[in-house]
Amino acid sequence: MYCITRQNNYTSYGYSSSDFIKTSKLGDTTPLVISEVFIELVQRNYYRLYCGEMTLAQGYYADLKEKVEHLNERGLSAPDYVVTGDTKMPYEVYIRINKLDSSIITEDGMVIRSFDVSVIRTDDTTSIGIIETINDDLIVTEHSLFNGEKLTNYDIYMKVNEHITSIITSNEFAEVRIYGVSKPTLNLPDKHNVKFKSSSLKQGGYFITQKLAKQAVKDKASSAMQIYDLTN
Repeated sequence: MYCITRQNNYTSYGYSSSDFIKTSKLGDTTPLVISEVFIELVQRNYYRLYCGEMTLAQGYYADLKEKVEHLNERGLSAPDYVVTGDTKMPYEVYIRINKLDSSIITEDGMVIRSFDVSVIRTDDTTSIGIIETINDDLIVTEHSLFNGEKLTNYDIYMKVNEHITSIITSNEFAEVRIYGVSKPTLNLPDKHNVKFKSSSLKQGGYFITQKLAKQAVKDKASSAMQIYDLTN
């Protein structure tokens, strides 16, 4: 027999989420939800939330994201992935594909996509590592660009701009965080819905893009890998 308690979690901004904790007679505590959590969309506007084989919640919803946030406030974990028929995908990817997150939609209806970029330059080569992420966490695509010459900052920005505009569509907007390369004083093309932000901080995206750039230096070749397809 266990005692089930609710633990509220707070950040500096206030209440964040809740977790259910089970405590044994010996005082040992463990999270109530310890298995993989997923949500199954059984039919239109009807869901079941599972933890392993256990059903945590089920019912109708008007907005899936709002329903998941409401369940999270009650102490139920957000799903790791979504199942619809034979299709299984991470929850964040499902939300992005179906445009259910208003925070990634601009006022004029453009979908925001996020990229991280870093560069390695030698005396005669330039290698660029690029990743696209969701919520600065889930990696969607990985790219590396190898050039057999040392590029200027302006040329690097132009190369990245050209590459990313070949990926996004006309109704998408790209926010690009580029590490360690100052934005050139020369004007960059103000088109194709790409916005650059130079960063000197070595955050998570920096280390992954550096790894891609180093591999391009080693292989002396470009590469591309699509982990999740964001097209609907």
